[in-house]
Amino acid sequence: MPCCSSQGPLLSLWRWPSRCPARPKSGRKKELGMAGYIGSRPGPYKVSADQHRDIGVQTFAFGPFVVRYLFARSKDSVKSGEPGQDYIAVRYDDRSLVFALCDGVSQSFYGDLAARFLGDALVDWLWRCLPAGEFHVEAIRRMLMEHLSSLVPEATRAVQSIPIPPDAPPMLRDVLEQKRAIGSETTFACGAIEMPSPSQPEGRIVLAWMGNSELQLWGRDHDRTRELDAVWDDKYRWSTKVGPKGGEVGIFVGTLRDVRRVLAYSDGIASLRERLGRGLDDAALKEEAQRLGETPASDDISFLEVELQPEQIPETVLLALPAPATFQVRATEGRIGATWATVPGAEQYEVEWTKPSGEKEMFVAGKTWWAHPGGEGEHALRVRALAQGRVGEWSPIRSATVLAMAAEVPQPPPPPVERRPKRRIWLVGGLVALFFLLICGGVLLWSSTSGTGPLAALLRAATPTSTATTTHTATPTAAVTEIPASSPISTPTEPPTPTPLPTATPTPLPIPTRPLTATQPAPVPGRLPESPLPTPPPYALPEFPPPVRPVTGENAIPENAVVAVGGPLLACGAQGICEMRIARQDVSGAAVRFRQPASPVFPDTVRWVWIVYPADHPTTSAEPIIPLLVMVEARDGTRALWGEAKLRDGQATWVHGIDSPGGLGTFVQGLPGTGEAVLVRGVWRLDGGTWIVEVIEGGLYRFSQEMNVYVREPPTPPPTWTPRP
Repeated sequence: MPCCSSQGPLLSLWRWPSRCPARPKSGRKKELGMAGYIGSRPGPYKVSADQHRDIGVQTFAFGPFVVRYLFARSKDSVKSGEPGQDYIAVRYDDRSLVFALCDGVSQSFYGDLAARFLGDALVDWLWRCLPAGEFHVEAIRRMLMEHLSSLVPEATRAVQSIPIPPDAPPMLRDVLEQKRAIGSETTFACGAIEMPSPSQPEGRIVLAWMGNSELQLWGRDHDRTRELDAVWDDKYRWSTKVGPKGGEVGIFVGTLRDVRRVLAYSDGIASLRERLGRGLDDAALKEEAQRLGETPASDDISFLEVELQPEQIPETVLLALPAPATFQVRATEGRIGATWATVPGAEQYEVEWTKPSGEKEMFVAGKTWWAHPGGEGEHALRVRALAQGRVGEWSPIRSATVLAMAAEVPQPPPPPVERRPKRRIWLVGGLVALFFLLICGGVLLWSSTSGTGPLAALLRAATPTSTATTTHTATPTAAVTEIPASSPISTPTEPPTPTPLPTATPTPLPIPTRPLTATQPAPVPGRLPESPLPTPPPYALPEFPPPVRPVTGENAIPENAVVAVGGPLLACGAQGICEMRIARQDVSGAAVRFRQPASPVFPDTVRWVWIVYPADHPTTSAEPIIPLLVMVEARDGTRALWGEAKLRDGQATWVHGIDSPGGLGTFVQGLPGTGEAVLVRGVWRLDGGTWIVEVIEGGLYRFSQEMNVYVREPPTPPPTWTPRP
């Protein structure tokens, strides 16, 4: 300790009797402090204020901490030689520091007693009993409240043991006895600062308070005190008679990522809170304390500042990556695969594959799934995360058995192909001959009618002179037929219309045709075309998706309403976007796109998917849905959640869906399965790992096409909602 001597009046090695279970010791290594630090460490040491004399500005540094404090009694206490009713205690080593600042209530029985008793008890509890790695405010609040209540018996005995001066006037003795019955009381502000360690890579700061003993928290260049959300009021205090009084303890928990200074001070110097936060040097702090002590309404002054040295501001400590939280292995005929949960910070994953022969093979996967062809027998897999040279912990070994490939059933030889006559060749030849015949006929007719030969004369004689009537020969029309794409024969073209000739109309040769394949209807822009369903489909898709509409009497859909639909999984792309079909008709919303909540499932093992998503997501939006819940059903009928459900047990809800087992019926039991659009009102329940909607009485609405709203179904008789077994 560079700034204080161990022989000083305020510094001593401290051994407070522990109220917490003793920590185990192993070998030559000893665990000290709160932050999970293992190894030999100096200290701990304690600094405490002597309540019977004033202390000027004191500063000391140890490890990463620079501590400055001041204690001054009020003007009346100095004149009467009484101890001050404030108290400061600090305990520290090179990795952890805890402190307590208490302000005894003067109207109680010897407020200095409560301040000193509670200050030492708080420092002891923060040092020995604060659980390492705990960042939950309510958990720390509950434990500290229990500890403060447990101090009452010992504190009461301490109050009863204080003698009243024998020379005190009778009236004063009566007043003191009355105060003794009330007990001694104090406000307090305390905290713990723990530097980074393997169990807390970013360190931890814990602050607690009751009353008007104030705290300030500062980052590198800004005030963070508002984050405490504190109320500095002396109606909140601790009493030796009842423990916490007026309310609960205020708690703040955070990391040291942006912590530079922590200040604690009593109400005697609280008028300087803004200047204290900005920083007062030693001379200015001493001068202000003297000025306040000379005022008629002077009060005890206690001030404590803990600063983390700049070079000791914690940086992120790289830890070993944990094993994936979930790891599943699945085998199909001739194939082995696995999926696992994402490990935060992981860049790749290493998969160890132990084959039935005992041979091991390693693979590196960039995603949270892996699959590979595998031979018959039992295969074992495990996985771990990789990132920037760090290697994570292995997951538990999981195994699955790959079955032998089913023997191919011999198929009977195909029937001989019936050889069809080469009608197309005859068709082409006939059309070509007809073409040349028509040309030759036209030339002959022209030469005959315009010449002087006997044929021309005969034709002129046979032609009536009064009226020239031309009979048009019907031109054969080519039938439009579908010709296979593999045929090298092109579609015949219609020959040119010849000059009318009174001749017989040629009959076209019969052309073999086959029925046209029905084509899909034109898709809706921005939507997927209708896709073929599994054969046979596990559930029936509705004609249309459930309309998202309000209930009767309302202009908007219910707040926080959701949609629950089901359908076959079409595909999951490389960008983590999956597509599924939820209705047969190609209308807006018949197919949805959503972000896959975890690693891709094996599509060949999934036959149906249910998805729950916010109802205010526009059906025409190009952005994929971010689901609240995704559940899949495998081909063997088993169901499982895909990823983490973003629902809360007991959460009130309105759910749009289709009354069918493949839609809302899987979440709401007891629906008749009419296939109609329905809206239910209830709460989400987690029943044995399965999410269901518990519908309240009268909470079933059916969609009215005429009114375009959901109409409440009469609640009598009420439906019976039973959870899925």
